[in-house]
Amino acid sequence: MSKNKKFKVTELDAKDAPVKDIQWEGEELGVESTTKLEEDGGTGQAIVLRFFDFAANPEVFKQHKPTANELFSSHRMGMDALLWKDGLNPCQEIEPRLIFSKDRSMYRFVVSCIPTQALVDNPKTLKQLIHESK
Repeated sequence: MSKNKKFKVTELDAKDAPVKDIQWEGEELGVESTTKLEEDGGTGQAIVLRFFDFAANPEVFKQHKPTANELFSSHRMGMDALLWKDGLNPCQEIEPRLIFSKDRSMYRFVVSCIPTQALVDNPKTLKQLIHESK
């Protein structure tokens, strides 16, 4: 449901305009969201986030600043091996994220994974994760 409110405003002594006073018409728009985390019943596939931290080699980065794809490709086999060992498969629908430290001396890949075996811990909903972080 949207809330619309029309209004009129007069700009007095307008500069660089063909007339002195300009009448403006506008409309204030608003939208109410129907999304509520409280109604999240915890349905869907469990997703595990895995973090892989690496130190940046400053000498290599001076010669060639690698793209995110180049960095990911250089570490992919090692990350895939660790995920496989832990019974996880990368989730193809969610792209991995690359995050650099403020001083760019470290970088982290966040990979979303689907467990291939039963989880030891109970999965948490978005609502639970948000309330825990507060």
